[in-house]
Amino acid sequence: MKIYVKSVLGLCQKMRIEADENDSIELIKKQVVIGQALPSSHSEETILMKDGVDLDDKASVKDSGVKKNDVLVLRPKHVYVSSRGTFSLIRIIKNLSNRMNGR
Repeated sequence: MKIYVKSVLGLCQKMRIEADENDSIELIKKQVVIGQALPSSHSEETILMKDGVDLDDKASVKDSGVKKNDVLVLRPKHVYVSSRGTFSLIRIIKNLSNRMNGR
């Protein structure tokens, strides 16, 4: 089946992946890393999401509820997504630090 993966940070172009329903989410991430010529460590440092929910690397495409033509989102583990958009843990820490220091 055909599925699509895009990056929440725009680090890679929206990519079409051919997947079998029994493929693991981890395998899908590795296909994205290879297809985008990213460092192999990128696969371990990222999470795939569907409809705002993190997918388990060990789960299959079918068990994750991924269907034909779905768009998955790839995000770094240190970046979180809320209903109001994307935000980074680093940015939150900096903001808290600035508030505590009276800036």
